[in-house]
Amino acid sequence: MLLSKPQKDLLEMVRQYGAVRTDQARQLLRQKYTGLNFDTIVHQMECGALIRKEKDILREPSKVVNTDVLLAIDIMLLMEPKHIESVQKGSEPFALTFFRQRQEKLWRYDVCIVTPGREPVICAALENISHKYRMIVFVLGSPEQQTRLVAPCEHCFAWKKDGTYKFYK
Repeated sequence: MLLSKPQKDLLEMVRQYGAVRTDQARQLLRQKYTGLNFDTIVHQMECGALIRKEKDILREPSKVVNTDVLLAIDIMLLMEPKHIESVQKGSEPFALTFFRQRQEKLWRYDVCIVTPGREPVICAALENISHKYRMIVFVLGSPEQQTRLVAPCEHCFAWKKDGTYKFYK
């Protein structure tokens, strides 16, 4: 099947993350392609059996949905809704890594989903990371978790309050 550039990017996105929500994919593709007919692109790829759409999730037919990655994409889009330099699935303990311009420098942002009780493991994994031009975004289930997290670089916390995510330093 011959694919257009937006279709290739959508397929790469689905392959890299395993799954994305339709609103996330639409927003990420519109950062690069203005005037995009997203629904047509998705329909063509579904007909070609390249992706599967279930409710509002786009995924590869053989992949399982990782909800941590979906949440990390949401956090990334809240932090930078207009232009992301580069994005990739993160390596443990991070669900997602993306890059954006900040203070005329390219900064690395790592999104870390913190489940209760996992704080010591995350702190141990962060001991030897590079800290220059790096921001870690800890996504917490409750505000109390922030007292149990230590990071060697700039970091912030996010948790859901009144149905939306709020960011705190």
